[in-house]
Amino acid sequence: MHLKTILIFCSFCFFTGIISEGLNVFQINLFEYLITDYNIGRSIEKIQHALFCHDIEETYNDYNLDDEKTVRIFKILNFLVKVNKTSDNKKVEKLGINEVQLISNIFSYLDTDNDCLIDTKQFITLIDYCVYTVNLGTLDATVHSSEAQEHQIRGYPTIKFFPSGTSSSSGAEEYKGGRTSNDIISWALQKHQENVPPPEVFEVVTQNENDNENLKSVVVNLKKEIYDENDKLHSFSDVLIKVLFYKAKFNDRDFGKRYNFDAYNNILYNISELFPPSLIYKYYYQFF
Repeated sequence: MHLKTILIFCSFCFFTGIISEGLNVFQINLFEYLITDYNIGRSIEKIQHALFCHDIEETYNDYNLDDEKTVRIFKILNFLVKVNKTSDNKKVEKLGINEVQLISNIFSYLDTDNDCLIDTKQFITLIDYCVYTVNLGTLDATVHSSEAQEHQIRGYPTIKFFPSGTSSSSGAEEYKGGRTSNDIISWALQKHQENVPPPEVFEVVTQNENDNENLKSVVVNLKKEIYDENDKLHSFSDVLIKVLFYKAKFNDRDFGKRYNFDAYNNILYNISELFPPSLIYKYYYQFF
């Protein structure tokens, strides 16, 4: 049996990465608008038809009218990021699957009321964790026996935490908690908070080895915008769009355009099974 360990190092920049399948602002905005619309959001059939018109082959069965709108938005965006759909190839910035899953996991952990809303302080915590998060490495003890012995790997699986700047076995802490994703995320957040002093307002703490000034500037502006909305509760779509906007700024890519109600209304009031999928959203995506 292979003896493996997960070595966790604190040094990862969230905003870097390549364009991949995921979510762009058009997709996030559209389904947020569909669900919050009084007539469309109450119709499971019309939401299903909207998905069908995006050429999505997978079936979505988690649209529950008993859920709050914010919960429905959270669920459908987590579904959309994992499937191929219309406009995935649009030349605008995206959040990739791994990025959305990271945000989703932290968002869920912070959302103690289970209403898919977080406050300003929680949003700042989410950003801190995403910018200063972890690198994961695996070690096969049957292949790297000397390293396994050095780090005292005695069982499978083993998870060890190395604070930033630490790589020796003496500085590592072994994880002994639960094995669910929420258990591990909760522990990682606790380790993050213990090892990084909380930033003052508008101050950025980044452990990126390159100490990227552009990243610092982007995170400063992102946090400032969040602080300026101090009394606002943020939905999952709010968080994704805000992070996406600043990711686009950091990577110097096109963010895309938000909210054109003429285009939305053209779609919303023409969603009907009388129209073929090729025509329903054609105007919307070509409009931009």
